[in-house]
Amino acid sequence: MAYCWAYLRRRFRDVLPDDIQDISNTLAKTAVDKISRLFAIEKETDLIFAEEKIKIRKEKSKLILDDFFL
Repeated sequence: MAYCWAYLRRRFRDVLPDDIQDISNTLAKTAVDKISRLFAIEKETDLIFAEEKIKIRKEKSKLILDDFFL
């Protein structure tokens, strides 16, 4: 999963506009931020057993993913 998200995050970074001062309201910046939050959740679960990791993903990652695709 991580490699697909890393690729997608990189592509969104590539399309961030260079010609505007405030990129915070762009779709690309929003996507990069959401994907970064997914990576932060994965990082915090690095040393956790699989069952607990699944629980955390359902609680935290699912909300981000639902928002990402809606």
